[in-house]
Amino acid sequence: MAIQLAYTSKHGVVAGKAVHHIVKMDYDHLNTTCTCQIHIYQTADDKSNGNAPLETMEFSFTPSVADDGKNFLAQGYTALKLLSTVKDERSGSDKSINYGSGKDV
Repeated sequence: MAIQLAYTSKHGVVAGKAVHHIVKMDYDHLNTTCTCQIHIYQTADDKSNGNAPLETMEFSFTPSVADDGKNFLAQGYTALKLLSTVKDERSGSDKSINYGSGKDV
């Protein structure tokens, strides 16, 4: 599971079919939040071949822990599609990305 969405990196690399993939999820049971790390690859082939991502972003959401709740990964992608801003992991600055316009791949 991933989201395909055009992306321009902070270095000016334009990726018309960039793949945004959740690679790590850390659940904080005390605060009931989940922090997700996203790798952004230039293409699906780059992701499949294990190439380095263009950038790494992160976001947080509050997952459902109810018995009928979807698994955390599915909930993470649902939450991501509702976001318009994620955080650049290296600089800590916000990056505007409209994930709602992406497609599932």
